[in-house]
Amino acid sequence: MDAQTLLIINVSVATLLAFTMVGLYTTNRQDKCLAHWAVAAAGFLGNALLNLTYQPDSTPYLFGPPLGNTLLFCAYVYLLSGLCHFVQRPLPTLLCPGLLVLFYLLNLTDFAREHIIHRTLLCFPVLIVLNLCLLYRLLRLGQQVLRFASVLFGVIASLNLLQLLSRLTLFWFDQSGDIQLRSEALMHDFGTLAILIFMLGSQTSCLLLVVSQKTRQLRQLAQTDALTGWLNRQSLYQRLTSEWQRCGRHQQPLSLLMFDVDHFKQVNDKYGHRVGDQVLEQICACAASVFRNYDLQFRLGGEEFLVGLPGVDASQLQVISERLREVVADCRFDIQPSLTVTISIGCVTATPGRGCWQQLLEYADQALYRAKANGRNRIEYNNAPLLSA
Repeated sequence: MDAQTLLIINVSVATLLAFTMVGLYTTNRQDKCLAHWAVAAAGFLGNALLNLTYQPDSTPYLFGPPLGNTLLFCAYVYLLSGLCHFVQRPLPTLLCPGLLVLFYLLNLTDFAREHIIHRTLLCFPVLIVLNLCLLYRLLRLGQQVLRFASVLFGVIASLNLLQLLSRLTLFWFDQSGDIQLRSEALMHDFGTLAILIFMLGSQTSCLLLVVSQKTRQLRQLAQTDALTGWLNRQSLYQRLTSEWQRCGRHQQPLSLLMFDVDHFKQVNDKYGHRVGDQVLEQICACAASVFRNYDLQFRLGGEEFLVGLPGVDASQLQVISERLREVVADCRFDIQPSLTVTISIGCVTATPGRGCWQQLLEYADQALYRAKANGRNRIEYNNAPLLSA
């Protein structure tokens, strides 16, 4: 493949990626990372177009290497800035434009004008630092659902870092006279190919990060109650089946705690549904402080809730349920400070063996029914002998 063909491919790929990123941002303007990645794609495209059309004899130096290097630098900077926005740790607003201006001025110095090797020795260390910053930020992602996209991005950035270091080393030894580069044109073509691979890999990784994040958000929406943030009834079967099987394998108890807000209809009738919704929201926030972060918290519907407590035996369950009852009774509501509510609780514990968790759920429901029938604001416990191994 000759140099001209490689440059045309570079421009074509850069154009496609730039339009893709801009199109995504116009449909998701709340995702600022897409705006920054669109600018990065535009930087890659501008650099590719300049490399394709640049004529040293007829183009002023101002619009030649300094501009091309700055456009490439722009791509690196906004890739990093977009990644920082993606993890919700954005860089200062004026930092990126300020760095671009400084980098352009750096390329206008007499040292940079003198030779391409001088510009390389000035620019490559900066690109290497940005590449290292990209890798550092990728390592800090730490989200399982984003693992494939972040690993791909990391591999691409690592390969790009390796080629930058290799080329910088060759140019350095060439400048010092220890070796003599046989073909600057060949090195230039290799650099064009490296930019193409990095551009394609990094922008694809950015797209995968966004897709993975949206997929996770959709999954959370499908499984989570919008008001309380607890799991919804649709996710009940899968989550409890999995926990039941896990507890069975490890011979650990599984406890269910079902609770219902007492006389909640009166709250809605007296204060309205807006207050009622906020009451439920704050009750769940208060209740969550009682449970562990891996306990399964469900809103079954209306004012009825269920909590799965793996590894919690009957004696521990009594302590937890009483603590929950007290926390909710002491809860004060921002929207109606004079309002107090209580809950009725039904509890059951079993070590998975025969039977299924649905039977355990029935026992918890029966216990809750007794708690409400016996005066509310109380706890009732049920035994589940049929479920023990």
